[in-house]
Amino acid sequence: MDKTKQIAKYLMLRLPIILGVLALMMIGSLKLVERYPDPIRDGFQEYLSTAYQTNATIGTLDKIAFFPALDLRASNITMHNRANAAQIDMAIKLIEIKSPFWSLFFKTGRIDKIKIEGLQANAGFSLPHEIKIDILEVIDKDGPDQYGS
Repeated sequence: MDKTKQIAKYLMLRLPIILGVLALMMIGSLKLVERYPDPIRDGFQEYLSTAYQTNATIGTLDKIAFFPALDLRASNITMHNRANAAQIDMAIKLIEIKSPFWSLFFKTGRIDKIKIEGLQANAGFSLPHEIKIDILEVIDKDGPDQYGS
């Protein structure tokens, strides 16, 4: 019985404190990483290059925040053909994405904001036809006929 009291005391007192300290350390680490956007931009470029089999470049990473929400704003994104670097397979003038941190952590897929400006993709890059989008944005409707976003 004495052993069960020790386990209960540990679970009720020490475990929440340990989990709280770990959560604060994780949030603090993410806030420190936000201060240095160049390595993050390089990581995104490498990810896009690998995912799309191109040579991706991100002109500027205007904003990056991880907590309490992932908030990303990047501009002048280009994906060059690997065989011919002069050929741009896809170009995006501006992209903004905002999503709650915990939805990414638990993979719920919730996105609060998405905005893409000036997207141009060559035929055969992602679809059989050429794509041109001036502005693509998810907006919230207001008023009595609100059906969500």
